[in-house]
Amino acid sequence: MFDRKTLRPAVHGAFATTGAANLHAAVWVRDLAALYRLITHDLAGLGIGGVETLLVGHAVKRPGR
Repeated sequence: MFDRKTLRPAVHGAFATTGAANLHAAVWVRDLAALYRLITHDLAGLGIGGVETLLVGHAVKRPGR
């Protein structure tokens, strides 16, 4: 269901969880408009009906740095 090729390069990590949510995805987006498009177009297109978001203003560690 969650194919990295579908959402790349925004998705840098995704895994299954237990509890209220059954999927966790970590994404990097340029701005809020890109986040909105990711949620309303890409995720909705995969049949995901609801999301919770947490915004992080600064990443301490990033690949390639």
